[in-house]
Amino acid sequence: MIQSDKQKKYLDWKREFFRDWCLGEPSYNKKTMSWRQKTVSHPELTLYRALFYKEGKKVVPSTIGKIFRSPLSLAVWFMDDGTKGPATGYTFNTQNFSLKENHFLRSVLKENFGIEHVSVHRDKKYFRLYIKVGSTSRLEQLIYPYVIPSMLYKLHI
Repeated sequence: MIQSDKQKKYLDWKREFFRDWCLGEPSYNKKTMSWRQKTVSHPELTLYRALFYKEGKKVVPSTIGKIFRSPLSLAVWFMDDGTKGPATGYTFNTQNFSLKENHFLRSVLKENFGIEHVSVHRDKKYFRLYIKVGSTSRLEQLIYPYVIPSMLYKLHI
């Protein structure tokens, strides 16, 4: 787990959540101004790595709809890769994924969370998800109880 210096409290929160799998204290990298928490090698973590990485490339597994079901999982994804804007919407930085994978994630957001107003935006040669105004309150309603105080700056509320 790696987080910027600005998001150290979020790393601490994740560290507490995964405390049984963490090795030692987080270390600080002055060059990148970031914190890193090492974890043990564990079969459950290895399983998820195998699902989300194929041949060294990050992918959306075909089973994401079964894995990604709780508002907590949505909140963690938002705290990791979400941001407010443009305008009054929200963006999930999904540029590592293909256009097809972004459309698949869009359908999972709709089916699992009732977030219907999502579009796939081009970001130079990549793509990312944009939560339109029609679904911002739904997203906020789902994730707000789980967003830690130091990450509330990512929300319009």
